[in-house]
Amino acid sequence: MRYTTFTERGCRSDNEDYCQVVIDNDAGRHLFVVCDGMGGHAMGEVASRVVGTAICEYWEQASFGEDVEQVLANAFQKASEALDAKADIFNHVEMGTTMVLAAICGSQLTIAHTGDSRCYLLRPQKGVVHRTEDHVNQSVWGNYIDRSFFSYQRDKAKVEMRQLDLQDGDRVFLCTDGVYQCIDPDILVQRCMDDKSPEKVADVIKFLCEKFSNDNYSGILVYYNTIRQAHIEDYETILSFYDDVITGTPKISSHARWSKGKHPTAESIRAYIEEGSMYLYTEDGRIAGAMAVTMYQGEDYHAIEWSQPVEDHEAAVIHILAVSPDYQGKGIGTKMIQEAVRLSKTNGKKAIRLDALASNTPAHRIYKRLGFEYRGKQHLYAENTGWTDFYFFELKQ
Repeated sequence: MRYTTFTERGCRSDNEDYCQVVIDNDAGRHLFVVCDGMGGHAMGEVASRVVGTAICEYWEQASFGEDVEQVLANAFQKASEALDAKADIFNHVEMGTTMVLAAICGSQLTIAHTGDSRCYLLRPQKGVVHRTEDHVNQSVWGNYIDRSFFSYQRDKAKVEMRQLDLQDGDRVFLCTDGVYQCIDPDILVQRCMDDKSPEKVADVIKFLCEKFSNDNYSGILVYYNTIRQAHIEDYETILSFYDDVITGTPKISSHARWSKGKHPTAESIRAYIEEGSMYLYTEDGRIAGAMAVTMYQGEDYHAIEWSQPVEDHEAAVIHILAVSPDYQGKGIGTKMIQEAVRLSKTNGKKAIRLDALASNTPAHRIYKRLGFEYRGKQHLYAENTGWTDFYFFELKQ
């Protein structure tokens, strides 16, 4: 999962918006909050920060013995109490804020909002799967927000919650009205789904807001992806994962010639993690797949006749790709290779390559189906195989 945040003052003298993110990779729980202090009342910037901070602090300390919706309901209660307490300090000032959040626990998305800050759930090829409805009342005197966190009016919050299942490739966009009111709805959705990094997409949205918005503008853009970079805390779990793959995958000893302790080695796995090259596909809190993607190639690749000559640092290489026996046959290996391709292109690599034992015919078929072509072989020595033939593949450009 990747994300980026932005909050800008725009043409206003003060920024009354507030964004906060809480990431917990170990537990697989993540919280994204956007608040917009209400204009027309005093201290909107204080209200938005107090409510956003209170929600996040409660989330971080929660035991999660209850379901997510109950944890959030408790957090909203604490936020209302914190807002009243802050108003007491400022001589019982009237202040309020809208709020929208996205809580991601595994593949479950919980959206909560009060007021007119929005959440969009976007899906490839489908566009908007869900969009929150603004809590705005229209009358002859104009439009006004009829739900919000407001000091001494706790019943006014009435936070609306909804739970949805996330799919690989989904994007979640949270924003204040300063964003969506100045960008055509179709253009906003198209830009959010652009094939760019979250940061580059956010830069385009900020550019449009800078030109056309007459308010503060803030947002959080989240890319939901079940593949994440491994951390050193994952080390022991990754070792167990590869042991389970070797034990539970039929014919892996004859096709890939993997064996416990010899390939992949504990030392190589640790090295991949420490250099930031190890990636995990997680599902239900478990490692379903793993691979290493190095942003360089080794000397063994020099003797092959590639489609184009590149320097070692200009090629990315996929290593030790494996899928858990419990998750095989679900297309996870394909998704991981596609993610490796995306990572390589994002890092500006000119070539994407890999190698496999000549005996590993099941892997050869997968690579060719995904657009890799055979470029040659070498007779090499490896600790787990001795001298044997390795086939080398390259993604067709």
